[in-house]
Amino acid sequence: MAVRRIALSGGKILMSETEEKFEERRSTDRGLRRLHRQGVREIGGRKSGNWDFFVPEFRVGAAYLKNSPEWLQKGEVLWKTRHKLVVKISLPASAGGGEIVCKSVVPKRGFFLGWSTARREAVNYRLLARAGFPMAELLGVGEERRFFCLKRAFLITRFAAGCCDGRVFEAGESGDSPADRDDFVRSSLRQLAGMHDLNYFHKGFKPYNILWSKPSEEARSIRLVLIDVATGRLVSRLRLAGCVRCDLGDFLEQLDLTWEQIADYVRFYRECRQRFRPPEKLAEQLMTLLAKRERRGKRKRRM
Repeated sequence: MAVRRIALSGGKILMSETEEKFEERRSTDRGLRRLHRQGVREIGGRKSGNWDFFVPEFRVGAAYLKNSPEWLQKGEVLWKTRHKLVVKISLPASAGGGEIVCKSVVPKRGFFLGWSTARREAVNYRLLARAGFPMAELLGVGEERRFFCLKRAFLITRFAAGCCDGRVFEAGESGDSPADRDDFVRSSLRQLAGMHDLNYFHKGFKPYNILWSKPSEEARSIRLVLIDVATGRLVSRLRLAGCVRCDLGDFLEQLDLTWEQIADYVRFYRECRQRFRPPEKLAEQLMTLLAKRERRGKRKRRM
C-alpha cells in the first residue's frame, strides 16, 4: 500500500500514513470544519451594532431578561474578576422557570473591534455538543457595541443542577473518596482524548472547568458537564503534539498526584486515543514540562 509522507523543512519526516488513513483523516477534519462554519452561521453576529442570539426554547426567558436590565445584579455571584462576572439566576414561572448561568465579559482593551470571547465560546459549545461531548446547554449569546467598539458581551447556559466543579479534587482540598477522584480523572481524560482525536485544543482543561456529579442507580460512572471553552480551537495535526502536553499539564498539575499516578494516567490517556496515538515518551515529556512549571513558580514566589 502506498505511503503518504508529510515532511518539514530539511527533509525531516514528521509523520507517515497510508493513503487510506490520509483520506479518513481529511474527511473527518473537513466534517469538523463544516460543523464549525455551521455554528458560526447559526449564531451570526455583526460588528456594526448590538446583536443577540437565543435558542428557540429560550424565547420566553430571553424576553424576560430583555425587559429586566438589572438581571445581572439579581443573581448569585459564582465568579467575579475585573473583566468577567458569572451569576446564577432563577427564572420565574412566567419566564419558563429553571435556573440559568449568565456570564458577562468586558474586553480588556477599551478600543476593541474584534469578536468577543463569548461568541467564540458559543461556537465551541455548538461544535463540541454536536461532536458528542457532554457540554453545558447553550441558551443565548450577544454583544453590545458602540461605534463598532465592543463594550460588553454575554453568554447564557443552563445551570447543571446537582453538579459541583472539580476543585474538590485539587491539591490542598479535602475532596471526596479516592475512588471518586480516580473516576473523575479517568472520565475527564477520556473526554480530553476524544477532543484531541478531533484536533481540538481546549487550552483551559482544568478541574474547575469540569462539573461532575456522583453516579446514579442507572449510571455506573460519574456524570461530567464541560464548561468554559472560550479559548478552545481547532488546530492542525502538526501542532497537536504541543497542545496535548499543554492540556494534560494544565489538568494534572492542579491535582495532588504522585509521579507514578501521573504516569499511570498518561498511559490511560494514550489508550483512550483512537487516532494518532501519542508516543510512549509522552509521560516523560509531561513530567519535564511540569517540573519546569514548578521551578518557574518557585522563582516567581521568591521575587
